[in-house]
Amino acid sequence: MNELRARDLHTEVGSGDLNGVPFPQEASCGLRQLNDDGQSGAINMKRTPDISHPAEVWRQEGYREILGMGERIWVEDVTTDPVWADFPRISFVTRIGEWNGSFTIYEYNTVTESGALHLTDENKRRAAEFVIDWTRRVAETQPK
Repeated sequence: MNELRARDLHTEVGSGDLNGVPFPQEASCGLRQLNDDGQSGAINMKRTPDISHPAEVWRQEGYREILGMGERIWVEDVTTDPVWADFPRISFVTRIGEWNGSFTIYEYNTVTESGALHLTDENKRRAAEFVIDWTRRVAETQPK
């Protein structure tokens, strides 16, 4: 998120640790701007050996697969949907091994150095790479 030049951003670890320290089955981290009540984003990791599609883990529909990313990843992008004009956001989900990763960016609640956040296609591609990278790290470092 700091690549997006989000202003006064800090993290709130809800559970677990995404830096290689073992956690049972799940970890989450919220991203907030200082002096703001709403989230700018969130990343979640969850081990689910019995659920094969990451969108099912968070019981969400509306995802479409992104091809050419090296790993399977799906996106729900409502940043340009007029129905969601007041609450634009984008969510990515992936699965590596038994681990599912989710990364959501709330455009409507993120202010950058130059004003309101408006994600470019390049920003979106890099966000997809980010959740793939973190999910891979967790899958490789967490005990089975």
